[in-house]
Amino acid sequence: MTEVATRCANCEAPIVDPTTQVVHGRRHFCCPNCSAAMEEQTGGSDPQAPEHENDPICSRCRSRIVDDNTMEMRGDDVFCCRNCMEAAQAG
Repeated sequence: MTEVATRCANCEAPIVDPTTQVVHGRRHFCCPNCSAAMEEQTGGSDPQAPEHENDPICSRCRSRIVDDNTMEMRGDDVFCCRNCMEAAQAG
């Protein structure tokens, strides 16, 4: 069995679906939503941050879903990406 070596720098989810990951230098994020969440916490360039009142929030990591292209749903739960959905199911 192969060990997952890369985890999201924002929410620690194992990156099992690399198609959604965002890489900023040495930091890997599971999706654009976690990347944006980290940018909001560190003084990024979004003039509305962290005020995105109508955005759904990931059921696992609580990141705002600002890019719904990676959003996943399972039942009533909304996830920022497949990586968070898989991490929630595993844990």
